[in-house]
This record gives sequence, structure tokens and C-alpha cells, in this order.
Amino acid sequence: MDSVSPDPHPAGSGSREQEPCHPSAFLRAFDRHRERVMFLREGRPVLTYGEAYDEVFRLARALAELGLRRGDGVAVMATDTPHAVLAQLAAQLLGCYYVRLSVLTPAPGQVAALAEAGVKALVFEPRTPPAPAAEVVRAVPLALSLGPSPLGRNLLETAARQSPAPMPARGRGDDFGELVFTSGSTTGRPRLAGYTFDRLSALCRHWEPPAGPADRTDPALAVFTGSPPCRLLAFPSLTSVPGIGLVPTLLHGGTIVLTDGFDTADVLRAVERDRVTVATMVPTRLYRLLDHPDLATTDLSSLRLLVYMGASIAQPRLREALLRLGPILAQSYGQNEARMISVLHPDDHTGGRPELLRSAGRPRPGVEVSIRDDADASVPAGTVGEVWVRSPYTMNGYWRQPELTSRTVTDGWIRTGDLGRLDPDGYLYLVDRLRDMAIVEGHNCYTREVEDLLAGHPEVRQVAVVALPDDETGEALHAAVVGRPGAPVPEEELRALVRAEKSPWHVPRTIVAVDGIPLTEVGKPDKRALRRHLAERLADDGRQQA
Repeated sequence: MDSVSPDPHPAGSGSREQEPCHPSAFLRAFDRHRERVMFLREGRPVLTYGEAYDEVFRLARALAELGLRRGDGVAVMATDTPHAVLAQLAAQLLGCYYVRLSVLTPAPGQVAALAEAGVKALVFEPRTPPAPAAEVVRAVPLALSLGPSPLGRNLLETAARQSPAPMPARGRGDDFGELVFTSGSTTGRPRLAGYTFDRLSALCRHWEPPAGPADRTDPALAVFTGSPPCRLLAFPSLTSVPGIGLVPTLLHGGTIVLTDGFDTADVLRAVERDRVTVATMVPTRLYRLLDHPDLATTDLSSLRLLVYMGASIAQPRLREALLRLGPILAQSYGQNEARMISVLHPDDHTGGRPELLRSAGRPRPGVEVSIRDDADASVPAGTVGEVWVRSPYTMNGYWRQPELTSRTVTDGWIRTGDLGRLDPDGYLYLVDRLRDMAIVEGHNCYTREVEDLLAGHPEVRQVAVVALPDDETGEALHAAVVGRPGAPVPEEELRALVRAEKSPWHVPRTIVAVDGIPLTEVGKPDKRALRRHLAERLADDGRQQA
């Protein structure tokens, strides 16, 4: 299905009725591992798989009692409560589509996101700081709290009255099961990548031991299926853990170790105390781990896999991590529209080919990667072009945007918007991005959004924002501002404006006062020239400070 219809359960796509629909694979796993601990906090069990199995069915019946049906949308806004995961599965069991809503997005953005997704219900964690604003709760017909709250009905209380008896999944394979927000447009307008239940089931099958050839097996599978069971670190929050960690852990009866926020010392204590075997994090979190004084005295011998992702990594820090942590590092490359594209395995990091450390690895089993030129034709190895991806794990298309879908999805191939090249051995090297986007600490940040905010300040006459590489955050935004004549550029006011309206990651690292923005021949801001100018200026400042 190359175009996503507004209808949440479009007809005629040929769903495989003989296969149980998502999330049946998870529920089978929960039942199989009933006695195992699913969640652990500070060394204490929080929930077993058997308890989770029963609770999913109770929650599903509670949602049905409250009026939710197949094809309805359910948004979940939470950080570290296990019930956020169970509520997602319960909604999908009813045939609803799930949307994750970030707690870090300002209230106006949350309201807009709920409207864009067309959800019927919002499930939220009452103790999440900050709690949802009243305007956010009013934006949906049904507000449901995972505990007592004056802002909505107590979903857990309603669930406690329900039966835990198993019930079949009510969705169909061609129904939409998940919508993922992605700021993937040059205007910065959020859009939703839509995944049907069939695609979500395929993601689960990727992490199941195959009956076919060994080359179709993800090498990381052994980490999640070994004995003792895997222990996955949920850092900095449960909702930030990517599917490449959460899905196989839950499918194979592993334990998710919960942490309290972003404190690196707590993370090190958790790894040692709870014998964590797998961790995933953006490079900036890895840097903080390496820089922490407790690292040298912490027992990390249980760690078998540490996956870094979401941003480019500084090569000196990567080499330091290999030296200090050992051969346990892997890099994962993917995006909201195309999950699990490629992986650079631990053996690739230590196999005597240091040039591979700059690559994004090779395509995962079942994933095809093609490099295309401007005419959409494949190019030879070593030639730079746009990265196209085709796999069972890509989105079906953009929610309620068929024209955009037709421009992005061609015969099942996803145009990623990334520029890259393949070497003769099939390793993918990312070169640049076609879209004007930065990835700051794993968060997508669009320069246009920041430009629009800054341009609205009365002291700003003209502004251009660009992204530059950054050793700490992967990339950082930098702004060039033409101010009002005779008045200084109010840097701190501008930073505060962006922080209040967007997020900390959108705040420009530097705000430079300039006499004019360089322009192209047709009068558009010449961002290539501006990047060179700002990079040279930053380099000069660094030399002067040295």
C-alpha cells in the first residue's frame, strides 16, 4: 500500500487472515514467560510477564467499555511507567492505532499533534512532570489517566473491574496500528508515518529464530535469546527505548531495567546492581558515560551489547569507548519512515578495518538498500546518491497525505532523504542529508521552525539557521541574525523564546550578529556559504580561546 488513506482500516489490501494480528506475538510471549520479571526498578521487581498478560486484557476491556473501537486512535503520553506499554498493546488488541505523544513538547504542539493524528483518547501518566495541560486534555473526547488524576478518568480503576480472560485481536493486518510523528518536511510541519498491523507483525518476526537460512538471522538475536535472559536498560526513559531493544526483549522474556531520568551515576549503578546486558543510547549519552568519574570503578562485565544511534558519533570518542568498554558496541541506522535499515555489529568495530567505524554498517536481514541518482536510477558502488530502502519494516505511507506518500514511496521503496554511498562489500556510508534538518542528541530539529520563531522577535530583521557538526551533540543549530539598526541582538531572549516554544535541542548553540545574510543568485539565503562562514568563525574563536 503506497498511499495512506484517511480511513484507518482501508479495504482491499489483502490481509493474511490466517495469521493472528498484532500484538498477538507479544501476548504469546507474555503467556510463555509468565513467571519471569518484566520490569525491574532499583533491584526490585515491578511486574511479571504473567501479571502483564492479564493486565493487557483487563485494559483492553476497560478501553472497550469506555467506547473505543477498531479504527479509533489512542495517544499515550508517559515516561517510565510499565502501564504505558501495556496500554499501547491493549489499544492495539482492540484494533486501535497507537500514537506516542512526547511529554517534552509544549502544550500547543501537543494539541496540534492530537488533532493531526485524529485520536479519540489520550492516555497519560498523572505523575509525569509536567502533567498534561488542561488545554491538551480538552483536545480529545476521552482523557484517561494511569492512576488518580483530576484531569481524566482513572483507567487503572476501570481495568481492575474487568476480566483477565484472553480475547482475540480485533484488528486486521491492513488496519493501521501505529502512527509515528516525524518532522520530515522542509517546512518543519510534523507528519505521521503510518504502519499497518502487518508491518508491526513483520518487525516481531525479525526477532524470532528463523526456520530458514542462517544469513536471514540478525546477529544481535543471540544477545536477546541467550541464558540468563536479557536485561535491557531503559535510559533515559522507557518511552525513549527504540524498538530494536524493547521488541526482542519482550518477545524473549527479558527484563527491562527502569531508571530515574538522565543521571549518569544512577545508570552506572543500575548496570552493576541489576546486571544489565543490553543498553541503547544516543552518542551524547555515551560521552557522558565515558566522562563520568565512576566509570573506572563500576563493574560493567555483564554488558554484552551497547547500541548507539540517532546521531553521528565523534570518531575519537568512539575509539575511546571501544578501548574502555571493550568489543560490545554496535551502531544502528534507521528513521521513523524506515525502521532498522542497517547495523554496524561489534565485530565490524574490532575487525581490523578502522574505516568501517565511519560507516552505518550493512543492511539488516530482509532489508534492501539502493543508492539512486537524481533520475532515480541506481548508481555504482562508491557513488554518492540518495539512500532508498525497501523492507517489511518500512512505513506504508504518510497519514492522510497521499500526495506526499506518492513522492516518498515508489514501488515499495522509501526515499530516505539521506545522501550516502555503498562500498563494494555492501557497507553504507552516510554523507549528508537532502532535507534541511539537524539531529541534535537524537532529536530531529528543523532550521525553518527555529527561523520562524526568531523572525517573530521585534529586534530581529532577518535570520538564517544552519546545522554544523558538534562533538557533543552530533549536530547543533547556529543562527545568523540581522538585528535592528543600532540595537544589540538579544541573544538570551532569543534562546529563551526557542526553549519555551520548541525544546532544548532546538536552541541555537551560537547566535551571531551579522550585517547581512549571504544570498544566492535568485535571492534565497545561501546556507552553504553561511555554513562555511560560521564554521570558520567558530574555528577562529576556538583558536583564540586556546
